[in-house]
Amino acid sequence: MKTPNKLDAVIPAIASPPHSGVHRRGVADPEREADMERASQSAGKFVRDLAELAARLAAKDIVVTRLHADWSSFGCWELQAERATDAELFAEGLRGPNPLEAPGPEVVRVLWDGRDRFVTIQTSPTQFCSAPNEWTDEFARGFDEAGADLLAFIEDYLTKRFAS
Repeated sequence: MKTPNKLDAVIPAIASPPHSGVHRRGVADPEREADMERASQSAGKFVRDLAELAARLAAKDIVVTRLHADWSSFGCWELQAERATDAELFAEGLRGPNPLEAPGPEVVRVLWDGRDRFVTIQTSPTQFCSAPNEWTDEFARGFDEAGADLLAFIEDYLTKRFAS
């Protein structure tokens, strides 16, 4: 017969993460499990909400040229957008007879810092054969959470910013 050891009581408690719905003693806890959202569901909703924002912006002729979502890093994300007509004009100019004279679009970058709950909005022109790299701050503000209110604010901000 195996002699009990102090670690035998500790291992089940540390083997399951706190959000797993498993009680500290390693026994399933249905109440806790029902209250907790699974990580896969949370990550899926996070990406889906940002993709839906990009689709709503596209319907308003705003091109989302970059969308980086990092659920595992406090839910931080970055979105870069530009006016659709400017993006099309730039693409046509690059294919035209004088690509060096193609007018680059102004790009707006939205950065959400999920840890500090802070949004920063910056702008940059696009130079020939270059990505936007001359970022200047345009707006910064803290938010209580990264929910629908934040995304609605960003959508409204970009819609007004790119209004013709």
